[in-house]
Amino acid sequence: MLNKQKIMMFSSVHVWNDTRIFYKEAMTLADNGFTVEFYAIDNGMKLIEYPNIHIHLLKVSSSKWSRPNRWRKLYQIAKTSDAKYYHIHDPELLLLYPRLKKKRKKEAIMIYDMHEKFP
Repeated sequence: MLNKQKIMMFSSVHVWNDTRIFYKEAMTLADNGFTVEFYAIDNGMKLIEYPNIHIHLLKVSSSKWSRPNRWRKLYQIAKTSDAKYYHIHDPELLLLYPRLKKKRKKEAIMIYDMHEKFP
């Protein structure tokens, strides 16, 4: 059964304390009763503890060729999560959606937050 109050947010590119993602989105969701499982890149800064937000750090990679390993890791985590909502922030992670949708129940909601300036 999916947890209707749980959101899995993930990014394979952005750092955990990205202003838009963490401070505006994750904190707002947490303040409104959601539990946020947040996966993002470690930037060496001290983590902030915030109620209902669980931050999971991904290692910084010096090679763009190692990024697919991050995608696989995020997919493995997401497919076992009981979150109802899956919120991604990077176009490259759109590759995970079809596989996740097959593995997750039909009630799972996939959200792609495109905050880059694309036409």
